[in-house]
Amino acid sequence: MSRDHAVTVIGLDIEATGNKSAVFLASQGAHTSSANLVACTLGPSHRHGVESSNNTTVVMRRCFVAGNDDAGVTLSGDFTIENSFLVDNGAAGSAAGGADLRHSGAVSF
Repeated sequence: MSRDHAVTVIGLDIEATGNKSAVFLASQGAHTSSANLVACTLGPSHRHGVESSNNTTVVMRRCFVAGNDDAGVTLSGDFTIENSFLVDNGAAGSAAGGADLRHSGAVSF
């Protein structure tokens, strides 16, 4: 998703996404994108459970992120993670396991 969009996903299981992240959120230029993920299972995948670029906002509540070959979450934009589990992410040789948080955000486990 990119270019001034917002989405809310509730209770969805996303897995086996080929060579893609379970959730990928991008933004171009001055545009912004946001995703609100509630009670989702993200993974396993061959990439990240959740991946975002700059100028994005990711809110995760009560999510289970597991079995992703790269990091469970790699977030470059704003984020809030509440009551979520990041378990068994990062294969041998991956740069990060559970979380690669590149911007300021709120985390409450």
